[in-house]
Amino acid sequence: MNEESRLCNITIQKALEDINAFPNLLVVGYQTILFQDRIGYKLDLTYDYVDSECRGEHRSDIINKLRNILHFPYILIGGVCPTITEQFIKVQDFFSSAAQISYLATSANLANRRLFPKLYRLTAPERVGYALVQLLATFNWTRIAIIQEENDNLSMTTSDLMKELNVTKVDVIAGKPITVGSTPVLQQLDVLKSLDARIIVVSASQKTTLEIVCNAYKLGLYGKQFVWIFTEKYSDEFWKVGDVYCTEEERQRAVEGAFFCNTVNNKPFKEKGIANMTYSDLLTDIRHRANVPEFKPFDYAVGKCYDHVWVAALALNCSLSTLWKLGGEFLMDERPNMITDCIDKLDFVGTTGRIRFTDGALNPDAVLQRIQDANTKVVAYFRQDYHPNSRYEWIDGALIWKDKIIPRDSAQTIQKEKFVPMSLYLTMYILAGIGIIFTIACFVFNVFWRKHRIVKMSSPNINSILLVGCLLMYVTIVIKTMATTSKTVCAVRLFCFWIGFATLFGSMFSKTWRVYRIFTNKQMKQKLSLRDKHLLVIIGILVIMETLVLIVWESYSPHHVKEQRLETEDVTTDKGDKVLVFSRVCVSVHSNYFNWTLKIVNGALMALGAFLAWETRQVHIEALNDSKTIGVCLYNVVILSIVGLFLSMTLDDKPIVLNGVTSVCLFVGTLVSETLIFLPKILAFYRKPIATPQTALTNLQSSTTLSITTNRIELGASRSCEKETETDDTTKLD
Repeated sequence: MNEESRLCNITIQKALEDINAFPNLLVVGYQTILFQDRIGYKLDLTYDYVDSECRGEHRSDIINKLRNILHFPYILIGGVCPTITEQFIKVQDFFSSAAQISYLATSANLANRRLFPKLYRLTAPERVGYALVQLLATFNWTRIAIIQEENDNLSMTTSDLMKELNVTKVDVIAGKPITVGSTPVLQQLDVLKSLDARIIVVSASQKTTLEIVCNAYKLGLYGKQFVWIFTEKYSDEFWKVGDVYCTEEERQRAVEGAFFCNTVNNKPFKEKGIANMTYSDLLTDIRHRANVPEFKPFDYAVGKCYDHVWVAALALNCSLSTLWKLGGEFLMDERPNMITDCIDKLDFVGTTGRIRFTDGALNPDAVLQRIQDANTKVVAYFRQDYHPNSRYEWIDGALIWKDKIIPRDSAQTIQKEKFVPMSLYLTMYILAGIGIIFTIACFVFNVFWRKHRIVKMSSPNINSILLVGCLLMYVTIVIKTMATTSKTVCAVRLFCFWIGFATLFGSMFSKTWRVYRIFTNKQMKQKLSLRDKHLLVIIGILVIMETLVLIVWESYSPHHVKEQRLETEDVTTDKGDKVLVFSRVCVSVHSNYFNWTLKIVNGALMALGAFLAWETRQVHIEALNDSKTIGVCLYNVVILSIVGLFLSMTLDDKPIVLNGVTSVCLFVGTLVSETLIFLPKILAFYRKPIATPQTALTNLQSSTTLSITTNRIELGASRSCEKETETDDTTKLD
């Protein structure tokens, strides 16, 4: 008899003493027969022991002994070895209807209720599925991966887990456990990585787990974003053991933060069981009886050995009334399931915890351990004995998450809108405000001093229209900086820009066209009367043309708001969440066609303006001719357009930056053009020059660079302009 069998034999004797001393339990005249593959005896006045040594050839000797002593209803207790236990159950001619209780034997076959419907196991290490499900629920993990080694016994745990998961909302990646063994570990882990597995449950031997750990390190499946949960028991600091192809430090980094969820061997709880003693009390008593100071290697077996005797006694006690009515000789034939029905109904507290069978096995309490700072620490106990209110009892301060962040079960995809930065927002508003204030100041100057000769010579009516165009351009900057929330904003922005552009440069070029028409009439063959109303018609035609194009655009292919992904700005948070950045932009399906139509129209307008400025370059009445100013404005606009076009191609994936750059170009182009037109007039006004025809005549006659014919034309034009301004304040030449 080995030491484990000797200690269990002593424990059984202790259990029988307590059972016999328990009031109203069993009746004299019936016997409880206890059999074990290493310890066999009948409890009455006799005792017998047979040691099978876990060898099948002793089976016939044990069966013959049992045939001679079993005459009444009985329960088989044993054995320890799974193979011997299976063999006795399969002896159909004698034990087929007998209930059997094993306190240690467990295997994939014994867990099969279809094959062994009358076997009850007090040791069920695979029954941690419910504890795992509750662990997942505690931290809101609803998406996990399961790795299972190809092994019948190891598959028991994953089978139990899958059964529990079937009634939850937890999704298993790939729909089932991923097996390792025939398939290389690295290949399987690579699959899990591609599927964004974060919570990974492993049911594998220590050797295979070390291989998994090494490959996990190589693939980067470790750190505070990942949680590994091991369901098997390994040696202390198992990552330091074994000859695998990664260093101990790498293995340590890979397992840091991993959980172990196993059944409780040494019960830490202080509750007293049915025999009015705790688990610690039992260990103390058995050590005294066995005359040994401690037997830690067998502590786990003592409590179960004690409790399984109580299971047999209480089951027989449950069937006592039926035994008296039917008589022992006829019990098995008439009520073959009577004892198993009683076992199924049992619910009591033993030394190892609550004894309550589900599908032939206990749902044991579990201990949850975690590797923290290279040390394995107990962080919680799962009390299944509180069923149906099973729960975790957490040890205060034991569980420490890195950076106090609980990992997520998958990368959360967070949509984050990128708005115009406050710095850019304020800058654009300030610039647009400066432009609007300057426009208003120019407008006030243009209206208030409209009768002054310098202002009159510059056509204040057309200047006012020009300022309206400038104002629309500045409003466009304000709208571009605003959040793009609706298609109305998109349409208003579009109309403001193109109509503002046409108004601004249409006004500028119409005045130059009038100068061109006058000074190309060198022979004075016909009298020209080009009043402001004629220029307003020209400006109106340009604006109407662009407005029609814009209306057709918005009718045929209206703008709408689209969320443009900014992939270069996507980030991953400390929790592993993926933040997808987007910006709202205005888009139109056929925008290219209409954009290019407007660009061609306005490009032709600018080309015409350049031609008119060139043709009137010899006219030297500064108050009348803006050819040099127009040339500078065109140069400014062309350069800024080229810069804007280049940046729009390179910054297409950065709409906020592009918005800022184009707004600056728009501001600079508008302000420069406005300044070139009005600042010289304002400065000339404050210097109080006398802009009379006589002044112009004196200047023209003193010119040595002009021909006599040209001077004559300029003089006549100047005089006619003066005459027109005296008779009609609203009609001017420029």
